[in-house]
Amino acid sequence: MTSSVLIAPDKFKGTLSAKQVADAIGAGIECKTKVKIIPLADGGDGSIEAIQAAGFEVVKLDASIPSATTKPATIARKGDVYFIEAAEFCGLRHVIGEPDPMNSNTLGVGLAIRSALDMGAQTIVLGVGGTASTDGGVGFLMGLGAKFFTETGELIPLGGGGLFVISHADFSELDPRLAQTQFILASDVDSSLLGPTGAAKLFSPQKGADHLQVEALEMGLNQLAKVLKSSSKPWAERAKYAIDAEGSGAGGGLGFAALLVGARRIPGADYILDLLDLDQALSHCRLVVTGEGALDEQSLTGKLPIALANRARALNIPVFAVVGTCRLSIKEYLAAGITQVFALDKLDVRCATDSELSMKLLTQVGREIATYLPTY
Repeated sequence: MTSSVLIAPDKFKGTLSAKQVADAIGAGIECKTKVKIIPLADGGDGSIEAIQAAGFEVVKLDASIPSATTKPATIARKGDVYFIEAAEFCGLRHVIGEPDPMNSNTLGVGLAIRSALDMGAQTIVLGVGGTASTDGGVGFLMGLGAKFFTETGELIPLGGGGLFVISHADFSELDPRLAQTQFILASDVDSSLLGPTGAAKLFSPQKGADHLQVEALEMGLNQLAKVLKSSSKPWAERAKYAIDAEGSGAGGGLGFAALLVGARRIPGADYILDLLDLDQALSHCRLVVTGEGALDEQSLTGKLPIALANRARALNIPVFAVVGTCRLSIKEYLAAGITQVFALDKLDVRCATDSELSMKLLTQVGREIATYLPTY
C-alpha cells in the first residue's frame, strides 16, 4: 500500500537550505510512495527562496545596501507587494569571521524598504529572523530617515553598542510614504523586546554575545525604550504599545522598530504557509515530514515546524520532524503536534558542521521513515 507524503521542512541553519533538506529526505522516501516537496521558511533566512513558488520574482537592488557579503542584495516582489528578508542585509549567514554583536546593525533593512518604496511598493512584508544584530531596529529607522542623538547632540553610532548613549530621537524626516503603505511584520518568534525572553537575553547569545555583552545590549534596549516612551506624541504611545507586543523582540528588536512605525504583525510561518497554500497540500497527504536545524524551546514560540504541525493535527495527519538536534522532551513535542522526531546528531554528531554528511543522514532517515508508511 502506498501513501502520499508531504515533505515540507525549514532550513538547517548554517548547514543546508530547506530545498536541500527536503530533496535529501525525499530521496530516501520516494522509492516507497508518492512524495510532494515544498521547501518552507518562517520569515527568516530562506524566505525569498521559498516564496518564489508563490509567484514572487527576485529583484536585485542597484542601491548600495550595507551587507557583510559581496553578492548583490535582493528582495522579492509580486505586483506591488514587496517582500524584504531582513537576513539578506544583516543576517548571521553573511557574517565574515567572528560575529560582532555590539556593532551589527539593521541599516540595510531600512534602505532596502526605501528602495521598495521607490519601486512603487503598496504592500511591504518584512520577514524577520536569522539576523546578526541586536540594535532595537534603530539602524532600520535611520535608513528610513529617523535620527538618534547623544546628550551632546551627536548622532549615535550604529549597532547595539550605541543604544545606551541615546538621549533623544527625531522622526521628523521619517519617509512619509511608509504611512501610506500596508506594512506587515512577519516574525519567526513572538517574544517581546525586553526581559528574559527578549531580544538581548534570549537571542543575542546565538549571535555571538558573551555574558557582559548580553547585559550591555539589554541595558541599551532599555535606554531606547525609555527615550521613546518619553518622546512626544504619537511616538510615546506607539513605543509603549510596541515594547510589550508579540514579535517586538524578533530580529534583535527589529520587530519593535517595525511595530513602532505602524507595521501589523503576523506569524512569519503562517504567512508563508498561507502564501504557499499549505492547507491545500495537507488535504492531499497522509503523512507530513517537516524539520529544522534544532527543535527546542524557541521552536515553540512560532517556528515553522510547530506552525505546520498545528495545521496537520487539526486534520489528524501525523507529523514526523527530522532535525539536526532535539532539545524537547517527548512530552513537549507530542503536545506540540509532532508524532515522532528523528535527530541526526543521534546518528553522527559531526552532522552539525558537515553538510555532505547531513545530506547522507537525511536520506538514511528518509528510508527509515518509508518503513512506517504502510501504517499510514
